[in-house]
Amino acid sequence: MEPLPLPAGVTAAASPDELPWPGWAVPLGLALREVWRPARSGVDLLQGPFAPADRGTPWKGPAIQAGVYAGILLGLWGVGKGLEIAYLRAQYDTLRSAVRERFRSTLPEVANIVSEVDQLSARVDELEARARSLGSLVDREISPLRLLRDISERIPKEIEVEFEELVVEENRVRIKGVTVSFDAIARIEAELAKHPRFAQVAVSKAETMGTKDKVRFNLTLNLGKKG
Repeated sequence: MEPLPLPAGVTAAASPDELPWPGWAVPLGLALREVWRPARSGVDLLQGPFAPADRGTPWKGPAIQAGVYAGILLGLWGVGKGLEIAYLRAQYDTLRSAVRERFRSTLPEVANIVSEVDQLSARVDELEARARSLGSLVDREISPLRLLRDISERIPKEIEVEFEELVVEENRVRIKGVTVSFDAIARIEAELAKHPRFAQVAVSKAETMGTKDKVRFNLTLNLGKKG
């Protein structure tokens, strides 16, 4: 051991002799004092110059170990999530392929497929509307052929008419045709209006074609009882 330095301005004669106690005596005495005396001195031999080299940061080892465990758990969680997402993606692709194949087999005439659900829903709505229109005709004991025959019988024989399109909807019939003049269209409208099955008859469009003796017209017949 070496003696502590004296305060400034204080001098002492150097002793040629060695200190009367060995170098380990002071630490040993302080340690025994800490053990046996209930009132401790406050000197901690585990800190400062007497502290062991591996006791400077007692939390460092457990913290590193906890970080390693957390990293392992996080990595396992990420791998599990990745496998789950890959499985769900594969299931989704399989289901989408099955829906596309079923759509093509159900509606082979549709070439441009944008949304299978929306397009199939629109086709179902169309078929339901057609079924309702046919049902309304059945309720009145009318078939499309019977309706076409009634319309043809009401048109004067001397008027030349060519039907291009006949669309039967719910409570309504739309006709596109070609005749010889605007007067012929007016006579057709008047004759069909006399039929008790047609509540209202209206010409929505009439225009001449390339030749002067041809007029194309659109005619709408509302089904129902008059009055």
